[in-house]
Amino acid sequence: MSDVLRVVRRDYPATSENEVLAVLDTYGKEQWHRAPERVHLAVLKLAAGDLRALRRNVATACEDPRDILAPAEYPTYSRHPSPDQLNPAELALLCRLAWFVRGHMTNLSHGLSGVAGEYFVCAELSRRGFLATLTLKNAEGTDILASRPNSGRAISIQVKTTQGNKPSWVLKEKSERGHAASFFYVLVRLNAMTERPSFYIVPSKVVAEKIAEGHRTWLAGTKRDGSPRKDTSMRGFDDIKGAYLEKWELLG
Repeated sequence: MSDVLRVVRRDYPATSENEVLAVLDTYGKEQWHRAPERVHLAVLKLAAGDLRALRRNVATACEDPRDILAPAEYPTYSRHPSPDQLNPAELALLCRLAWFVRGHMTNLSHGLSGVAGEYFVCAELSRRGFLATLTLKNAEGTDILASRPNSGRAISIQVKTTQGNKPSWVLKEKSERGHAASFFYVLVRLNAMTERPSFYIVPSKVVAEKIAEGHRTWLAGTKRDGSPRKDTSMRGFDDIKGAYLEKWELLG
């Protein structure tokens, strides 16, 4: 379940779900409508369960999404009586406070979040007694090679990192086939800046089986308008129940 759908079901009655989703979908139809999920979440936050407010907010976002993102993501700044007169230090403080209240770190680019995740995993492996080496993309499908001193056994690790609110990651179709007993995924969820990331250690065979089954189920469903879904190379993995959270012992 997407974060947008989760919030819709939290804030609106079930009888209004389709109407709310249809209103939200108004933003995202134009090529210049950037980051639709982020804007949808901002619209929902400001509407606070009010359908009329939701319509107004979506209309505003279609004109300029910044007018929705600013009060949703930087409420302290937006409510300041004279935000244009803030000096740089005051502005930085208010923005940091806004992110602190939200409880999340500033979003990194996809590339930077991936790099951060790999270094976090390397550090955690070293802390747990492994010799860990980043491959620097020289080994396809493997981000880290790790072994315990004098063990004679090496393991391959692929790292996936998310900055989302829930433990879910995007993978590719090839992850259904590439699995081995010595190959693991360490899935990272970056938390608030002052918090340690969350790590999910999953055997590659488990990932392969779960994403294949999940994709078959998804493909058998239909779009909102009842038409069949088109196949895609994207796959999704989640661990909502935390079955693999901090399961470092699986690495041996």
